Amino acid sequence: MLSSTEISRSYDKMRASEAFTFAATFAPEMAKATDRMLKTNILPSSGLLDNPVLNTLYYNSGDAMNGFEIAFFTHCLLDGFVPKMSEKLRAGISFAVGIGAVVFAETVQTPYNILGTPDIADIPAGILGALFYLGVHSIARRHFIDRKIKELQTGSGNLGQSITLAEI
Repeated sequence: MLSSTEISRSYDKMRASEAFTFAATFAPEMAKATDRMLKTNILPSSGLLDNPVLNTLYYNSGDAMNGFEIAFFTHCLLDGFVPKMSEKLRAGISFAVGIGAVVFAETVQTPYNILGTPDIADIPAGILGALFYLGVHSIARRHFIDRKIKELQTGSGNLGQSITLAEI
C-alpha cells in the first residue's frame, strides 16, 4: 500500500524548496530597500550599476519578486482553504492571481501611492516573477512528489493504485 506519510513529507520538502527560493529572491530586494531607507546609496554609488544587466536587475527585481511572492502566497492559501482542488488548477489560479495583482498595481493610480508609482514598463518583470514561481513549483513537484509516488508504486508492487495530492 502507498504510504501517504512519505508523500506528505515529500510535499513538505517541495514547499520548503519553494520557500527557500522565495527567500533567495527576497534577500536582494531587502538589501535594496535597506539601502534606500538608510539613504546610504551604496549600490548606486559603487559603480556596479553601470553594467546594464545589473542595472536592470537592480531596478526591476522588486517587480519580479512581487509576481513570485503573490503567486506563492496565493498557492499556499489555496492549499490551506481548498485542499481538494486539483494541483494544476491551484497552480494556474496562483499564476493568474500573481499576474493580475501586478497588472493592477502597475496600472491603477491609488490616492496614497500605497502600491508605489504605477509604471506599465514594470508589468513584464512581474509576469516573469509569476512565471518563475510556476517553474519552481513545477520542478519541485516533479522532483519531490511525482518521483516519490512513482517510487512507492513500483516499490510496493501496487502498480494499479494511484494517489493524488488531494488524498494526502
